[in-house]
Amino acid sequence: MSTDATASNDNPAQRKSELQYVIEAMKEQWVSMVGMMAMFVVTIGLGMLLQPFYNQTDELRAFGTEGASQGRWIIMELAMIFVFTAVIIWLAKKKKEWVIKLGILAILWLALVYATVPLAHLFLAPDMGPEPFVDERSDSEEAVEEGVFVMHHGAEGYMMYNVIPTLNESGEQIVDDKNNSLSSHILSMENGNSSWTWHTDSTISQYNLRVTPQAENFIISGGEDLWILDLNGNELSNDTCLRATYPTACSVSFTHNYNDLNYTYTITDEPRIVRFNPFGYGNQTNPIKDGQWSVSEELSMRDTPFLAHKLDDDRFMIVTTNYAVLFNIPETTSPPIPGRDTPTDFVEEIWNYSTPEGVNISAAEWGVSPWSESTLEEHNGREMMLIIGTDAGDVMSWNFNLDNNEVEEENRMDLADNDAVEGSIHAIRLGDYGDGGVNEIFIASGDTLHMFFGTGLVDYMHIDLENPPEAIHIIAKGDGAVVSWLGEESWAGGMLDGSMLKQQGMRLDNLSSMVGLITATLLMAWLIWKPEWYVVNTTGILVGSGVVVMLGIAFVPWLVIFFMILAAIYDHWAVHKSKHMLDLADTMIGLKLPILLIAPQEKGFSMLDEKEETLASTPDKVDEETEEIEYTEKDDAIGEAAAKKEGFKAKSIAANEAKKSGKKPAKKGNSEAMFMGLGDIIFPGMLVISAMTYLAPIGGETAALLVAIGVIIGGLCGYLFLMTRVALGIPQAGLPLLNGGSIVGFFVSGLIFIGWKAFEFNVTL
Repeated sequence: MSTDATASNDNPAQRKSELQYVIEAMKEQWVSMVGMMAMFVVTIGLGMLLQPFYNQTDELRAFGTEGASQGRWIIMELAMIFVFTAVIIWLAKKKKEWVIKLGILAILWLALVYATVPLAHLFLAPDMGPEPFVDERSDSEEAVEEGVFVMHHGAEGYMMYNVIPTLNESGEQIVDDKNNSLSSHILSMENGNSSWTWHTDSTISQYNLRVTPQAENFIISGGEDLWILDLNGNELSNDTCLRATYPTACSVSFTHNYNDLNYTYTITDEPRIVRFNPFGYGNQTNPIKDGQWSVSEELSMRDTPFLAHKLDDDRFMIVTTNYAVLFNIPETTSPPIPGRDTPTDFVEEIWNYSTPEGVNISAAEWGVSPWSESTLEEHNGREMMLIIGTDAGDVMSWNFNLDNNEVEEENRMDLADNDAVEGSIHAIRLGDYGDGGVNEIFIASGDTLHMFFGTGLVDYMHIDLENPPEAIHIIAKGDGAVVSWLGEESWAGGMLDGSMLKQQGMRLDNLSSMVGLITATLLMAWLIWKPEWYVVNTTGILVGSGVVVMLGIAFVPWLVIFFMILAAIYDHWAVHKSKHMLDLADTMIGLKLPILLIAPQEKGFSMLDEKEETLASTPDKVDEETEEIEYTEKDDAIGEAAAKKEGFKAKSIAANEAKKSGKKPAKKGNSEAMFMGLGDIIFPGMLVISAMTYLAPIGGETAALLVAIGVIIGGLCGYLFLMTRVALGIPQAGLPLLNGGSIVGFFVSGLIFIGWKAFEFNVTL
């Protein structure tokens, strides 16, 4: 019978016997396998417990928020692994083990500190969470009278709209000669330390006042009338627009200079755009139509627009319930068709967006993008962002380059089609928290006010709201901001600072920090004094959890996956080709350092008494001291071919030799153990932490946690497959199977719990 492994594999009986041997071997080593599996889960679980501590500030990210999606840092990390491995092996060959041990102990102590200090805070300072947000305005003199929010103006200004019935001396509302009730319509502007109020007595009922901000004035539309105010609230003109727009009336208006004449335009609720003759009809208060254009029928003007803004001299943007559009202000028009009063030309749209069926726009904001390369002070106003929120809980945005009319969807927003924000979007505001010159995104959804901080959109703030707000107002102040919101027709809010953030930055408790440092130092002293397997494991689990979370928060999932694939390829080559990874493992086992985990098979195992047994070479002979035990038929069925498999450790060779003699290999006084490099846990753990960190803004914290658990399950599946090889005593590269299972777990769970959005990351070099 041939002893060639390939030939034996063609024999069904031989394959069956090998499978039986694998099962028997795994049964024999189940204690070690379960122990290693438990340490795998515990190490990553501790990292998940530490993640909120490390995710609270950019200071603890190795390469900052921007570096999290830059591939060059992954290349650097991999290069450092190569350098570290080469240096260790070189020192080992030079018999400089003491240098290796001293250097690694110093690194391990630092890594321990990164685990023990946060853990000490968790148990000794659990009350270091955010301080409650204090409502300072609702009962103060700063509270605004009842009204409806109209718009923001600049960084600090906002306009309110009130309607007060006009009453006679008896307290009854006054009516005109057509029996229409008279009311006083009031616009008030709050702008930092200045304010103004404008009002008009009118019978406006069908239409609310709608305001269009322009560079030098405000255009107010009231259905039948138009008013123009300067920026200080002074009335410049009062015109009627009913004649030019009959039978409909003015909904949103603006002015535009064409051929050195200042024309007034209005969008009616049909909808269409009408331009007034600048010379009027007999007088300025009764303008006639000078031209008209058709606009999309989706542009419903029945409801008050969320945003109406003249961007510059020739473009206008408007966002309504179901339609958002940026168009060129029309100047030329074709002659009207005789006998028909309908537009013959359409406005030229630069960009538009329509909501899906059954979904409505519920909030909009126009401002400087959080991803802008310029600070707010340096920004030229030519590259802007539009953010839209819907009643389905989605937030989307587009970048507008006003110099060349380019519009691109902002794919880094990642707040649509997921659970990062729950409930209808009530209000959106771009605001500068901490006066850092960069905008954050404040979103009121459901019963919560969020602040998404930085380019990573970290959900830094949760303020519970009693009622859905109409608007959010932000004023940068010192290291925080004044946050206000309009709910139930009155303002509420107060000062937001670092102590109130959900993730509040580096807030260290002195006692907890000291306990963490002392614990790390005592563990290192214990390791040096008595490097027993349980000391190595305790230290290794803590070191692994610290490294897992430090690296996991540093990179988005795609870069971690890329890192894992490269590391798996390298690990396979280093174990099966160059075999220098086996030399490294032998060195670390000999030095009893906690960059590996040890799972004893039985009681009595001791690292202190362990005789040196290398993984890099296969022993030529078996210990002659064996116990006289009858060999079973299952053992005899293995055949010679199984023993010839490349890489068998002493156990499998001993089993084969014992088979020939009818005896089992002797059990040494020191029981066997299973070893796993800490890197085999760190890489899957990195993906777990990365998923928790970077999927939370996309799919919500619960969905991100479920994806992280899916990664762990995938890693455990790879681990079980790995054990079928390790049980035979075959030195096996762990990363290809562990990383492969974890990556599959990420994609499957990500697709289930978040969807395709889980895989959309803007990775660069």
